[in-house]
Amino acid sequence: MSQNRSWLKYPAPNELSSCRYFHGFLTFPETTDLLDGKPEGTYLLRFSHSQPGSLVVALMNSSGVVQQSLVHSNPERGGYTVGKEMYRTLDEYGA
Repeated sequence: MSQNRSWLKYPAPNELSSCRYFHGFLTFPETTDLLDGKPEGTYLLRFSHSQPGSLVVALMNSSGVVQQSLVHSNPERGGYTVGKEMYRTLDEYGA
């Protein structure tokens, strides 16, 4: 895959592919398989299939169910929004 990510709806940081929590192109069933049995709070980041060029964070909740949210880039404010929460960096989401 090319390092040029200009096709992304919300451009991802260049270092995204080296992040331990980034899994690239996964389907929802593949995502749930990876998170199955993991502790509450375990998450991963992947490309969205339903909204090409967008990112999705998938999180194991306290009920053992995988919840997903779109990650919205906020270039004018400098950061990312997941749900109603704002983060300066994607790493900050998991801190």
